[in-house]
Amino acid sequence: MSKKREIFWSFLAKGFCNLKNELFKSEIKLIVKGGVSMWLPFLYLGLGILIGFCKMKWLEKLFAKLIYIALVVVMMVIGANIGIDQGLIKNIGWIGLKAAGLALSVVGFSVLYSVLLERTIVPLDKMTESLDGEKESLDKDTEKAGISLFTLCIPLYVLGGVGFGYFLISPEYAKFLGGLMTGSLIVVYVGIGVSIGSDLSVFRYLYLLGWRVLLFTIAIIAGSLTGALVMTPLLSIPWSTGILSAIGMSYFTLTGAFMTQNFGTEAGVYGFLVNVFRDFITVLLLPLLVRLGKSAPIAGAAAGSMDILLLPVTRTIGSKLGLVAFITGTIIVLIVPFLLPLFSEALKLLF
Repeated sequence: MSKKREIFWSFLAKGFCNLKNELFKSEIKLIVKGGVSMWLPFLYLGLGILIGFCKMKWLEKLFAKLIYIALVVVMMVIGANIGIDQGLIKNIGWIGLKAAGLALSVVGFSVLYSVLLERTIVPLDKMTESLDGEKESLDKDTEKAGISLFTLCIPLYVLGGVGFGYFLISPEYAKFLGGLMTGSLIVVYVGIGVSIGSDLSVFRYLYLLGWRVLLFTIAIIAGSLTGALVMTPLLSIPWSTGILSAIGMSYFTLTGAFMTQNFGTEAGVYGFLVNVFRDFITVLLLPLLVRLGKSAPIAGAAAGSMDILLLPVTRTIGSKLGLVAFITGTIIVLIVPFLLPLFSEALKLLF
């Protein structure tokens, strides 16, 4: 019995000695920190959803305003980080060309997979027969959609941040921008959660359309990832940058901010530009896309079909299918905040 105790205490002593090893302790800290940072976005989203469930109108209005303020701060911080980095400014044109190439690939494969799905498993015209009584709801959503003042001003916010960073901020103060970015992202995540919890109409539409409408979301995700896997090595873009930019699926504000915080300024610029170019390419190619299939404009727009691209997409494919576009865009907007941290941690392990 005493021998067993000696072995036990010897084992514990060795364990404590290992804990004193600085390398071992630093590895533990990195693992814990990585796990905590991965789950924090989900925590903030969950908190927002709980607030939304409470149906407190004044709180919903407050977060609706706060989220816009936070997004303005995020865009200006992204710009300021660009302005501080002289090397990045010199290469911004080349980065823009690469981002446009990646966006074109992402749109192309998303459209390809969605059209194949439409022609085989999910014929859109038959699926929308259940939406005959929902035209009024769609008309209201379409009236709200369009290019808002905030969207129009996004380039100004970024450019203002670039000027601020270039002329007024010295590199040693750049760390404060990270804290500002983190605080703003917390507000954005909580605000997104509030919007999810306070408006559950998307689930009613999902019930009417059936589970097959979710297949279009899966096709868009798969197409975006395929486009990134094909084009990222050809353009010599880091794997984590290319894949995360693609998984943003037109949600350029959140994607750019998330990638800036987790992978640096250059990655954030890619995340922002790839998804802005995705919207731009989709709008330019709408007449061509609709000839390929009614799902093609929806696939190209991705998250944009919930807001800024809903109006042009609806006018191209019709009001009934416009509701499918709205639901698909809404689902993507809801899942991108979850996909970004999940893919981020997976990519950190792989690359």
